[in-house]
Amino acid sequence: MVCLHHFPSYLLLVTVILATSGGGASLCHQDQSAALLRLEASFRFPDTYLNCPWIAFQVGNLPSWKENTNCCTWEGVTCGGMSGHVTALDQSRQCISGNLSSSDIFKLTSLLSLSLAYNYFDANPWPNPGFEKLTELKYLDLSYSGLSGALPVENGQLSNLIALNLSGLDLKDLNLETLIDSLGSLQELYLGNVKISVSSTNLADGSSAHTTSSLRELRMWGWTITSGHFDTVLTNLLFRSKLANLVTLYLSDFDLKNLSLHTLINSLSSLQELYLEEVNISASPITDLAHASSTNTTSGLKEMTMWLCTITRGHLDTVLTKLPFLSKLTLDVTNISGPIPVTETFAEFSSLAVLSLYSCGLTGTFPSWIFCIKSLTSLDVSGNENLCGELPEFVEGSALQELMLSGTKFSGKIPESIGNL
Repeated sequence: MVCLHHFPSYLLLVTVILATSGGGASLCHQDQSAALLRLEASFRFPDTYLNCPWIAFQVGNLPSWKENTNCCTWEGVTCGGMSGHVTALDQSRQCISGNLSSSDIFKLTSLLSLSLAYNYFDANPWPNPGFEKLTELKYLDLSYSGLSGALPVENGQLSNLIALNLSGLDLKDLNLETLIDSLGSLQELYLGNVKISVSSTNLADGSSAHTTSSLRELRMWGWTITSGHFDTVLTNLLFRSKLANLVTLYLSDFDLKNLSLHTLINSLSSLQELYLEEVNISASPITDLAHASSTNTTSGLKEMTMWLCTITRGHLDTVLTKLPFLSKLTLDVTNISGPIPVTETFAEFSSLAVLSLYSCGLTGTFPSWIFCIKSLTSLDVSGNENLCGELPEFVEGSALQELMLSGTKFSGKIPESIGNL
């Protein structure tokens, strides 16, 4: 599986908050300074650089964290404006170990942003009481922190979160539907390499069952599912229109053979970017009545990537013809095993700039009209050893800049007009 190295956009926003908060002009509150010092006292730090080779090792713990100094100037600490309240705490990638059994972190009740990512905390239960005290919190990153347990999200806890990253955690009995249903303000959710439940919940029948989520970006990959079936819960979320506001969806290493690609795309009316990696999925037309009304609609999807996917049933061309606004289509190492899955309607797709069909098992003759798509800047059909074709004459002013044909049976002369590219 390809590792996803994605820099969450909410971190960029947090960076802006840190840069513009005027921390130097703030004077830290004594109670918050004391809470931070007690928190640091519970941390354990590596003794040598070898224990944590990916960071610039500093001798000592947090050298700027000292009594009788302004905590608004301490590393990883940001205060809001002139108030002196701690609004952001970033202790990511510090190789911290220890536990969070202390409630001191939850005394920072003005926190807007909290990151404890990439540390080695003990897998203890979440402190109780805890997160319900952080009513202002909007950005929470606990990815690969070593923490464990079902994050308390019911009963309004963390209800103001905008972005949440729980990647790399054992979430025990935390349920995906519960998570999405409970966090109504959430816009970005990252769940990679997690242990999580996808069994049916009673919450899905509650007051939030038919309320559309605010989620705009959802990235999920490499799960260990403790109970339930992912394709079932995803279908349920689509049927309930919970994900209708999604703009970006990334899924990797899932078996969705019982879900149609038609259903997935047609149910997400706001979707602009779809990334599927190592996913099994059907391309058969929709047969269930719940989605029959949308089978003939076109999607606003602009970018679609399928890498190392398996089409379990049906033909991709029935899906692709309904995506007239595509600007990038990548189907690399996906088992097409037949003629190229695009029809001549693609010639009318005025935005298509990138078409990548590397090593898809394409056979037959490559249609020459594809070279004439006016907006096309990059074409890759390399690695298809049974694909034949010839290069056409290229018109002057063609947008094509990259052409990859290695590992194919293209033959014939190279036209002089290739110099027009």
